[in-house]
Amino acid sequence: NRLYMLDSQTGEVIRTLETGRNTLTLVPGISPDGRTVGVGDWEGTVYFWDADSGELIKTLDCLTWAHVVRWSPDGSKIAMLCYGDPGQIHVIDSDTFELLLTIKGETDLDFFIWFNWSPDSRRIAVAGGDDQIGTVSNPVYIFDAQSGEELLKIDRHTKGVSHVYWSPNGKRVVSGSTDDTTRVWDAETGTELLTLSTPGDWIVFPVWSPDGQHLLVMIHNTVGGPGKSGIWRVWQTTEELIDYANECCVFRELTPEEREQFGLTSAE
Repeated sequence: NRLYMLDSQTGEVIRTLETGRNTLTLVPGISPDGRTVGVGDWEGTVYFWDADSGELIKTLDCLTWAHVVRWSPDGSKIAMLCYGDPGQIHVIDSDTFELLLTIKGETDLDFFIWFNWSPDSRRIAVAGGDDQIGTVSNPVYIFDAQSGEELLKIDRHTKGVSHVYWSPNGKRVVSGSTDDTTRVWDAETGTELLTLSTPGDWIVFPVWSPDGQHLLVMIHNTVGGPGKSGIWRVWQTTEELIDYANECCVFRELTPEEREQFGLTSAE
């Protein structure tokens, strides 16, 4: 029922933010300018504080369970993942707290789990599916953050997608799923670009390095199970991958017979 703000250098608690209620708080967010903090709770209330004074400045209703609060990178909007029947994303103005739009799935069976803003604040990627209720569809969505229009639906995971994150350049999204895979997608076309083997039965949490060259994937299994993390190289283009393969893995020229087998001329 409270948040602690810590000094990033010393780890010292510099401020405690109180909800005033005996309820569990969930995934908090902070504005890009560091001036406002928000968090939701199990009872569907979202709280906003002034980060400098600790003053509670606003509360909002968010269905039955307020899960994730995220500011857009440009600071103009706030999105809140509100669980209900089955769940919605409410996008509000960050200055007035006015509701701008509500994003929903195509049907009542589309269950939202997680979301993230694109780096340019124009789109929102959403992870879907729920293993506990056995949803048939486990999609990754991309919505227009201005209109709420569904721009893309990728429905190729076979179990719930626990997290989704944008690449730093906004051209790709990565999704972690309990179907034992982490996958990278083209954010415009939905083309699958990379599949990693990441066995996990609860949370698969992928994040990009700031330069977009690597993925860190944290795997958290159910209570009592092992957890682990791994780092993978991610190539930005096919040409970059070919160049890397030529540098690291080509040890000899192909024979004339091998060139004929692969349909290559002697000049290729």
